[in-house]
Amino acid sequence: MDVTLVKEAGIVTIVGILDCVGKIEYTTEFLGVSSRYGANDNQLAIHLDGGADDTDAVAALAAAALPTCTSSGLDITANVGTWVVDDVTSITADPTEIKTCLVSTMIDTTTAAVSIYVFEKTTGAYGDPPAGKMHCSNLKEYTLAAAGSTLAEINDYIK
Repeated sequence: MDVTLVKEAGIVTIVGILDCVGKIEYTTEFLGVSSRYGANDNQLAIHLDGGADDTDAVAALAAAALPTCTSSGLDITANVGTWVVDDVTSITADPTEIKTCLVSTMIDTTTAAVSIYVFEKTTGAYGDPPAGKMHCSNLKEYTLAAAGSTLAEINDYIK
């Protein structure tokens, strides 16, 4: 069974988010997500096995939109459809080292709530998702000079 909606919400980032939602909401009935689906290549689709109730899939497609992520000074503001609206994270500069920040979408593995998480590092790799959260997709990556006051975008993953 395909649950579809004619909607432009990107082709990569939203697919990662909807894939997470499907895995949590449906477990065994979830078969995947497609963008640019249908005869006119203009639909988002959540694919379920034939016996699934499509209520959560219909709601997820209605909530979906192309995510946004912007910075102003040391603040990062992210939006993900109707799941996350104007989520602001403030970054504190390290006094002596360059800091890098990765803005990601997460899903709560119990409630299926979508949220924003900002990983920060000065050296090494970014950490793991918090307990009870599953990584869905990355939005943007920023760098911040030592004792800096303005984030600089270095990667845009929103597609």
